[in-house]
Amino acid sequence: MPSSNAVMATVLFDLGNYLEDEDYLEIASNMMLKVTPWLKKGAPYFGQWAQLFGVMTTKPFEVAILGEKAQDLGFEMQHQYLPTALFLGGKEENLPLLKQKLVDGETKIYVCKDKVCRQPETTVEKALLHFEKQ
Repeated sequence: MPSSNAVMATVLFDLGNYLEDEDYLEIASNMMLKVTPWLKKGAPYFGQWAQLFGVMTTKPFEVAILGEKAQDLGFEMQHQYLPTALFLGGKEENLPLLKQKLVDGETKIYVCKDKVCRQPETTVEKALLHFEKQ
């Protein structure tokens, strides 16, 4: 069972990325710094912390899917094992990473890392190839 602090740090890290909120990211980072010495000594007992440590050090993928078929393509894409991916999207540009990505009449998949997006794709198969290139 993960510790409540590890879950809270994970939620803050995710929200910090979704909302581009540096305060949330800093709190999550500070929480991780306090646990890191123990993590090195007993990683099996700090599973949630270890997972968060891995995601924080490699940076998560941000997958933005916008358009009428965003939900269907999102479900299809999430059938793959993508443990370091944060999914966002829908039919409107309501988060910072989604700004200026909506194309009328089309559904686009943007695979990004550290807020830098690759060329948008229209199929899950092509979008998944971007994970292999990073």
